Amino acid sequence: MNETIKVRAAAGLKVPMAGKPHEYITDQEAVAVPDAAYYRRCIDYGDLVVVADNPKPAKGSK
Repeated sequence: MNETIKVRAAAGLKVPMAGKPHEYITDQEAVAVPDAAYYRRCIDYGDLVVVADNPKPAKGSK
């Protein structure tokens, strides 16, 4: 099973995608990336921020 995490760059940063150095993760939009060592290091360094998935509202709630 391939695990993914949803991340966004820290404010004002652009972080290169693993294996795609000309494509960037920005602070404008969260993206799903593989749960790989490269992205974990970026999170540890503070360059990337993990974004929680928005849970679906419970049925019948307003």
